[in-house]
Amino acid sequence: MRKGLLVVATALVAGSVVGTSALADQVDMRFIGAGPSRVVNTEIWAGSARVYNGALRIGALQHQFSDRGTSSMTQLNNATASTLDGMVLGTFCTDVLESVDSRWRRYEMIDAKNAPATNGPIVSPMGLARSERLAQLYNFAQSGPNPLLNTFGGWNNMNTSTASAADAANSDMAAAFQMLVWEIVFDNPDAANFASNGMMRFSNMSTSVMNYFLNFRDAALSYSTALPGFSAVSRGGSQDQLIIIPLPPAALAGVGMLVGLAGVRYARRRKLARA
Repeated sequence: MRKGLLVVATALVAGSVVGTSALADQVDMRFIGAGPSRVVNTEIWAGSARVYNGALRIGALQHQFSDRGTSSMTQLNNATASTLDGMVLGTFCTDVLESVDSRWRRYEMIDAKNAPATNGPIVSPMGLARSERLAQLYNFAQSGPNPLLNTFGGWNNMNTSTASAADAANSDMAAAFQMLVWEIVFDNPDAANFASNGMMRFSNMSTSVMNYFLNFRDAALSYSTALPGFSAVSRGGSQDQLIIIPLPPAALAGVGMLVGLAGVRYARRRKLARA
């Protein structure tokens, strides 16, 4: 079920994360709505073949999580599913040729570097260097007095047809954020011609969206590549989503230390390794 809105997903629970021990777990998830976004003409290329060309509404998504299963699923009892149970989280995606689903589906928790796990012409996992670049982006996005992730988290009540100036800026930021995630996963966002070459090619975007893209890209480079709990939810036939796994309530005492780690400035500029 294609919603016409391709996105990369990180569950937006800033500052609440766990380590990687839970990455073998599963969780039930369903798409419940889109948020701030912009229409951008998007081309997707697999080598020399163009596999998609169209005007896409690009931006943020919302997904609901559960450990209770459905009529076709057994209840999950792992720590990750219990932590996420009942949450509605903002997400962006790493897939471009699969879709979101409004029905409950069971997803595997995988390390971010192993996403996207996709069927079709674009199948290669992003690898460590690209997942670290995404971790820098998310560390930047949850820093400062008004974190971007908190801004995106308010998209459920947004009506873009009657958007205020602030809502319009949120839509531009969400579109730029998703575009940057795709460029990191599939291409080289630092290339001068990133928008018109490579696997992901964008056109007919506003100057505001482009400026946010460039600002986010450059500012994130000074942040840490370490982000505890940064992983992905993956299912064949559905878009893989990036997620920061929240800590269970009993572990919240350690949040301060983890937030400190996530916010450490990264001293040197990392170059994105090309696949």
